[in-house]
Amino acid sequence: LCEDNAYGRSTAEGFAAKYATLGGQVEFSRCLPTTANAAAGFDMLNSIADGSSSRVLFVAGVGEWALEVMPSPAASVQSTPPSPARQAPFGPVFFSATRALNTW
Repeated sequence: LCEDNAYGRSTAEGFAAKYATLGGQVEFSRCLPTTANAAAGFDMLNSIADGSSSRVLFVAGVGEWALEVMPSPAASVQSTPPSPARQAPFGPVFFSATRALNTW
């Protein structure tokens, strides 16, 4: 899930390219505008988690929604609220943004 700006797209693309060199595959099919709110971010994360077998969700962005959906550095990486349909926290979640990179 990336923020629809140069930072979000380039961070997502860079991560996907690096992960591919390790034999993995990452798909970034969703972007949110910088002006989106946290509720939209959580909705999008839950939508992706509900429709995917992936165990890792990557958020690339520095807008308000991106920073709000990320856990604080001290929080559990599974702190993102699951959607009601899942009834359990989705698996390990990897978050990335300027805030995370500067504090973790």
